[in-house]
Parts: sequence; C-alpha cells; structure tokens
Amino acid sequence: MKNTTDEYANEPFPAHGRVEMHLKGKMICVKARGPFNQELMSALMQLEQAFLAKAMLSVAPPFLELVQFEVSVLASHEVMHAHAELLKMLKAAGMAHQATAYVVPRNLEGAMFTTPIAKKNYAAVNWPFEVFETIADAEQWLLTRAA
Repeated sequence: MKNTTDEYANEPFPAHGRVEMHLKGKMICVKARGPFNQELMSALMQLEQAFLAKAMLSVAPPFLELVQFEVSVLASHEVMHAHAELLKMLKAAGMAHQATAYVVPRNLEGAMFTTPIAKKNYAAVNWPFEVFETIADAEQWLLTRAA
C-alpha cells in the first residue's frame, strides 16, 4: 500500500513537506513534517483517497485519526483552504473520520497560525477535532471518541 506523499508527488514544482500514514486497528496514524505547500496538498489528496480505499477493504470505517506534526506545521492560506476542501471531499464521500487529534508540540513553527484555521476547517464540516501537545493525551481523547 502506498503510504507517503512522496509516492504521489507528480507536480512540476517539488512538494514541500511530507506525510506518511499507516493503519493501527481502526486508527490512522499520520506523521506530518512541514512546512507544507500546495504541491504537498495535491499529493496528500491523492494519498488520502487511495489509502482510505485500501484501508476500507480490511477495516470498516469510521476511523480515528492521530496526526503527529514534526519540524513545522507552517502552511499558507492556500494550503489551509485546500485542507478545508479535502475535509469537505472526505465528508461528502462518506469517508470522514470519527475524530481527528493533532499532536503539535509547544512552539512548533507555524502552530499559532495554522492550528486555529485547522479548528475552523474541522468545525465547518462537524468533524470532532482537538489539538494536543503529547501523543498520550491525543490517544486518550481519541479512545474516548471511539464507538
């Protein structure tokens, strides 16, 4: 199963950032390393669709999602708009996750900018979402959201 944006980078301009996914039971575990550009979002949209289609063959949705950010979470307004569109697409296709938790370490580059926008993006599609500083706190919250 293709599980990184590296495998979907097909734009003339290189993608900045990297996203890697794997499935652990009903939890999609994501490692995201920024900063992120539009080309990365294009690769992520392709990865997300292919990954979920393959995952649903072995595990029934809905999934929980744990996204751990490293290095930077910095993204432009255009990237955050593309993120909002990705969430809308997943919701419309019946692939919205039961809940998503971001792990954003204290003082990570771009957090003050992107985290509030991400919260608005998830709220706009009524998708349970929270931001945590530690993986343990994020996992604990996700497990309380599991059906």
